[in-house]
Amino acid sequence: MDELFAVSTKVTKELGLAEPGGLIVIIGGVPIGMAGTINLLKVEKIH
Repeated sequence: MDELFAVSTKVTKELGLAEPGGLIVIIGGVPIGMAGTINLLKVEKIH
């Protein structure tokens, strides 16, 4: 999961969707790929 968060913040920053100091929200679910299984919400700060 830590790698998912790191890649999410890196790509968001590279695409110009967030700047350092900004916040993004990552949502997901387990098992991956199954509709209706959102059970993860993470707020990450862009560095």
